[in-house]
Amino acid sequence: MRNLGYLLREGFRSVWKNRLMAMASVVVLTACILITGLASLVFINVNYVFEQVAHQNVVVVWIEKDTAEADVQAMGDELKAMSNVSGVEFLSKEEVLERYAKDLGSEELYEALKEDNPMQDSYIVTFYDLSLFEQTLEDIEKLPFTEQINAETQLADQLSQLRNILMIAGAVVVVLLVLVSLFIISNTIKLTVYSRRLEIGIMKAVGATNFFIRLPFVVEGAVIGLLSAGIAYLVTWLAYDRVMMLFGGKVIGMTLLSFGSMWWIILLAYLAGGVLTGVLGSAISMGRYLKEEGGDPTL
Repeated sequence: MRNLGYLLREGFRSVWKNRLMAMASVVVLTACILITGLASLVFINVNYVFEQVAHQNVVVVWIEKDTAEADVQAMGDELKAMSNVSGVEFLSKEEVLERYAKDLGSEELYEALKEDNPMQDSYIVTFYDLSLFEQTLEDIEKLPFTEQINAETQLADQLSQLRNILMIAGAVVVVLLVLVSLFIISNTIKLTVYSRRLEIGIMKAVGATNFFIRLPFVVEGAVIGLLSAGIAYLVTWLAYDRVMMLFGGKVIGMTLLSFGSMWWIILLAYLAGGVLTGVLGSAISMGRYLKEEGGDPTL
């Protein structure tokens, strides 16, 4: 435990002692976390906007005329019980006529049709998952007293395909950025290790184990990761709030996710990503150095 305490203190002390190299590592890792984090936020908001668009792609289920009120209610219950149905709204034929006349802006037409209403009762239905659009339509068509369904099947297919493409592209971009971050921080810390080769060589000469030599660098990598994550989080917070102010919290009429609704997820992701990248980068650099050069002070 004494050795562990000493090694942890050495890790923190080495950050200050080699502050120029530590600063370079912080700058590089902060940039990598920022790029990865902002790219992730873009794709999260894209997915959120598509969910809103999907919910606006409603299906109108027309009910057969002269259907008993109890049967209409039972039909609504069956619609609500479907796993892919997110919302069900009932419109009586009187409400349908009122909406129709209001859209036309003709009070005379409304009064003329009011006496012998040609409209039908209907349900307005929204779905959770547009990839199951066709299957859900088939289930609705099987319900009794369903006369007709008005649905934009082509739009639903296009939205589903576009969303899948964007999510796959987003995942690929984030993975690539993580790999680039790991590569850059590994090489940056490798420079730090190389600049302290004499110190490492002396430690090896007096019998220090590889673990004893490696741990301060791992702690240093974790500290660099924490600092980078904190800076990246603050910049992300300020930048995101600025973007929300510029666009009024909306894009193409769709609401964006507020920073307050996901701040803790972003913070945890940044801290975990920063520390993990810093520790892995340090471990990889030290592992290669000790294996290839053995800590020889002449190298």
